Amino acid sequence: MAPLPGSEPGALNKAKIMNETAWMVYCCCEGWGCGPFADPLIASEVKELCLRSSTSTTDISAEDGLCNYTEVCLCFTSHCSLPPVKGAPMFACCNQKCCGSCGSVAFNTTGGLFEESQVMEETFWVTYCLCEGGGINKMDQGFFAMQFKELCCRGYTNIEPLVIYLLQPGEHHVLHLGGVPDAPREAEPDNRLLHLAHEQGQDGQPRAGRDVSD
Repeated sequence: MAPLPGSEPGALNKAKIMNETAWMVYCCCEGWGCGPFADPLIASEVKELCLRSSTSTTDISAEDGLCNYTEVCLCFTSHCSLPPVKGAPMFACCNQKCCGSCGSVAFNTTGGLFEESQVMEETFWVTYCLCEGGGINKMDQGFFAMQFKELCCRGYTNIEPLVIYLLQPGEHHVLHLGGVPDAPREAEPDNRLLHLAHEQGQDGQPRAGRDVSD
């Protein structure tokens, strides 16, 4: 899940926003107001159907450099980092790497969406040049996820289940990502054991001339 802006202990969170904001206008499901200046100065958290995104301010220069971007969409992986990531190839074509590495910063793992080994080591890099490249992954990192850092802004986007409650009198069903759940089926009785018991005599042995396997 994309981390909430300022979700660290003592930082900005949803409860703090709702409790400490002086709401100028709030109607039904939305509103705006004024609150105290705090860290982060700018933050957002958005859910649009099955996509959840978050953005917040951060240090201009951090352990993962000035700017970086990682995206996985189905089997495609894109990555860039400035300065380059430690261990990233200087040049690569069809996963053939050359000229060593000129990387000096850490891979961005702040959001917990990606593992460095899966992106940098297990991706088949179609092309990679200095600080950016694109390749094919093993389809083991979900359908879609993205994270970025652009100077003082950091953000994340990923997919979460689209849950729709279909209410009916006395019951409810859950619809995940547009799929309609199958109606519950009653277990069919297994009559084979009853048939076997009927075909056995009092001594527990099958009667002659009858096929027990029917």
